[in-house]
Amino acid sequence: MDEDENENEEEIEKMKERAKLAMDKTCSSWFLDIMSKDKRPIIRAFVASNVDNITPEILERLSRDENVNVRVHVALNQKSPPDILRRLSDDKDELVRIAVAINPFTPVDIRDKLKNDESFTVRLYAIGSNPDAYGYKKRIFYI
Repeated sequence: MDEDENENEEEIEKMKERAKLAMDKTCSSWFLDIMSKDKRPIIRAFVASNVDNITPEILERLSRDENVNVRVHVALNQKSPPDILRRLSDDKDELVRIAVAINPFTPVDIRDKLKNDESFTVRLYAIGSNPDAYGYKKRIFYI
């Protein structure tokens, strides 16, 4: 094994450890804050997935991240405040808007707005996540 391969393996191991820490229930908000500034988007996305000790301030910063995967994880986080979800419901990326639509903690008014989204897929998820959005009721079909 040459030196470059060793460095890559070491970097991968460090990244795995940081990812584990970011999702650990015992990881402090102080350390999550540090990791939320990591240069690697995957680490920031793992931080955004933490529901135990993440703070609204960290979620706010990550909700403005340039990386779509980070914003998706913020949109999926059950601790994301309504104001963050509201802003993300206007995100330029369809995946972020879908994540807002399927987050069970998204307020009804935001989900209702998404049922009129320009993207058919976003509308579909907004309706599917809220079956009564158009007055549809769950039906049981008998054979």
